[in-house]
Amino acid sequence: MVNYYGRSLFYIMNEIKILPQKRIPVFQFLFSFLLISALFISCKPKQEENVVINPPQQFENNTWTFKKIDKGNDVELDKTLTFEAQIDDIESFYDVSVVFEYFSDIPVQSLPLVLTTQTADGRSSQSINVLLEFDDKESVKELSSENGKKVMQYTKIIYPQKKFPQSGKYNFIVYSKYDKISLPGVKSLTIKAVKNNSK
Repeated sequence: MVNYYGRSLFYIMNEIKILPQKRIPVFQFLFSFLLISALFISCKPKQEENVVINPPQQFENNTWTFKKIDKGNDVELDKTLTFEAQIDDIESFYDVSVVFEYFSDIPVQSLPLVLTTQTADGRSSQSINVLLEFDDKESVKELSSENGKKVMQYTKIIYPQKKFPQSGKYNFIVYSKYDKISLPGVKSLTIKAVKNNSK
């Protein structure tokens, strides 16, 4: 099989013609092949360098379970998720969004959150209340179906055209105001920052 393909490739390289009785030298064929390959690769869509996406927090068993913290005579619930992002370009503006994936049978119609943006050293921070409303048709779209249940995605811009004051790592801290120990029917949550320098 190898010999067959080897002979075939040799035959093609030596027998390709542009006009009858006019063969293309092997080195010219190879040069043309490499040139076309380079052009093909350069035409492929580049990775979107203007998008900063934190790895999403996947919820085990499709449930957001709040961790219990023992405070001696009291027990508190840790309702926070922390995401990190590297921001190098501080000349650009960013649309900062929350992206939340959930199942259509989630037992709430909305989910109140607090988003805090904080520099890695903790010296600068900014917080804002966020309400995810799952009946907002402009923010919600259907992604797929799992076990007979629709998988939905909620996307909301929290900070349109935000400018970061300094380069470096940032923490995006999401705090849930949900008043129970756990929230079922959820898949993932993440924070996305997309460059938007349009006026």
